[in-house]
Amino acid sequence: MQPLTDLYVSAFPSHDVSLQARPDGNFVLALTKADSQALIKVISAKDVYSQAAANDEILNLKREVLIRDNALSGNSVHCNAHKLPTYTG
Repeated sequence: MQPLTDLYVSAFPSHDVSLQARPDGNFVLALTKADSQALIKVISAKDVYSQAAANDEILNLKREVLIRDNALSGNSVHCNAHKLPTYTG
């Protein structure tokens, strides 16, 4: 099974994207851009191999990048697209 590296690269065209495997099976994702601080995050293997999980993680990462760059407005699609966890009792 191949990681969906291209999906992350295409989602962040203005960033250099690096995915490095960790011994525990998770991955270190680094988004770097010349004029801003790097975003480095550990993501689960599920977020690298599953299309649906990768899409959810990409939305979360885009929101984090916007927050970091102070570019997130209250009516942004990234504010409304977050899935909340569902708890069953």
